[in-house]
Amino acid sequence: MTFDAKKHSRSVPLMCPTCGGTEFEHAEDVTASDASVRCARCGLELTKDELIRANQENLSMHAKEVAEGAAKDLTQELRDTLRRAFSGSKNIRIK
Repeated sequence: MTFDAKKHSRSVPLMCPTCGGTEFEHAEDVTASDASVRCARCGLELTKDELIRANQENLSMHAKEVAEGAAKDLTQELRDTLRRAFSGSKNIRIK
């Protein structure tokens, strides 16, 4: 088994803090942190940074889930690697 980073990537939809909508209208250049976005559902207009701050709890929850899953997979991969490396050794046991 080799660690698959793609397994742990995910897309987290940002939600409007007013109505919970996930579709936003924006200008062509939304790369700037002060770029303005407008909720397609209720019309609330805010900056990209404000939208991210409003969704911080949801983003943090997803980041924690990804970190826990990655740590679990990496631990298992390390354990498997050590077992293979020391297989046949009578003096070393990997649990």
